[in-house]
Amino acid sequence: MFEENVEHLPTSYGLIVLNYSKPSIDKWLTESVWSRAKIRACADGGSNELRQFTLEKTEQRLGRFTPDFISGDFDSIKPETQQLYEEEFKVPLIETKDQDATDFTKCLEELLKRMDGESLKEIYVFCTFAGRFDQAMSIIHTLYLYPKLNIFLISDQDVTFLLKPGLNRVHQIRSPLCGTYCSLIPFAGALKVITNGLQWNLNEKMELNYSKLISTSNAYSEPKSDFVTINTPEPLVWSMTFAETVQTEQKSSLAQ
Repeated sequence: MFEENVEHLPTSYGLIVLNYSKPSIDKWLTESVWSRAKIRACADGGSNELRQFTLEKTEQRLGRFTPDFISGDFDSIKPETQQLYEEEFKVPLIETKDQDATDFTKCLEELLKRMDGESLKEIYVFCTFAGRFDQAMSIIHTLYLYPKLNIFLISDQDVTFLLKPGLNRVHQIRSPLCGTYCSLIPFAGALKVITNGLQWNLNEKMELNYSKLISTSNAYSEPKSDFVTINTPEPLVWSMTFAETVQTEQKSSLAQ
């Protein structure tokens, strides 16, 4: 969960910036979060978002937010963005023409390849779920392609990730940055899920099923505990909102 102290970040994490992620990076990205990452990447049009973000902070800071690479089929990157990163900052541009995978998936593959076997504890992805429905679904799909990785999808309003089979604990529920709502969404089929710490808990007599019951707009039990527990037999999407009162200047960093 987000914390106000960058020291809560793990020692080894990666960053990916996706297209249309400007509201997210405006709210959450800081120089500390960027510089401490083991590896940083933009997926195609995500480079436009990063360039605009740094231009608004003053051009003198452009070099402080330089990605380690940009990948994609390059149908979204703007010419001025490509010129800036490729020519001025010598950022490798890796063209990935495979149309059977999204730019996010291909960027993630390249990121893992460049780590050359070195593990990342977590991967933070600045993104949005506003706009095109198919693009939002493709982002979720990538989580299911890499169920063993700790990938956190960070929008300006919420953080979404995949719970692993077994007992999961979601911490920092009492953080001032934690919002009101949370959701459990069974994209991959029917599941018997048991929860504790929610306003509307799930039990063994209930079945989460996308064509029947899903748990959206759930909330936390009162008084809030330090964590929520979720026991699931298969990977399950968990999403939780940030507090509406969080201001842009409350720059934060992510830790599980």
